[in-house]
Amino acid sequence: MKKILLSFLVGLLAVPSFAQDLRNNEIALSYGVGGTDMVIYAINRLSLKVADEKLLNRKGSGILGIEYFRRLSPLVSVGGVFTYSYAQYSSDPDPVFEHDYNLMPAVKLHWYQRKWFSAYSKCAAGIGLSVDEEGSEAAFDWQVSLLGLEVGRAVRLFTEAGVGDQGFFIAGLRVRF
Repeated sequence: MKKILLSFLVGLLAVPSFAQDLRNNEIALSYGVGGTDMVIYAINRLSLKVADEKLLNRKGSGILGIEYFRRLSPLVSVGGVFTYSYAQYSSDPDPVFEHDYNLMPAVKLHWYQRKWFSAYSKCAAGIGLSVDEEGSEAAFDWQVSLLGLEVGRAVRLFTEAGVGDQGFFIAGLRVRF
């Protein structure tokens, strides 16, 4: 009887630590605007350095992102960011489409934490692939979000302000488990 009771107590003690370990994971879906390619395009357009007519008629999506982070300590999380965006360069009658894919390992620093609110900073750097009708091109991509704010418990709304290939302004939904 003692062995059964001891096994039951050890099992009860293990469940909270296992559940606590699982809450250290998070997955996020995000949408960003103002990535580095859009900034370069806007600067070129404002300075009238774009001579090609099809570049003047650029239309693009925002930046869709999926993130995964694993909390290593109360201060540090590591993970990765995958983003996708596209642009259409209109030259009647043949528009050109460009698809951009980014995969970036990332680190988050949680510098202010409360039960329902937290603030953090994030750095990511990795590789990007641009694919269009003429082929593909790989490039170095990055994101630095100086200020990230999130509200909620297990399901959190978040927004980030930064610079890079994920955008100047990012908003989304994060789930901790």
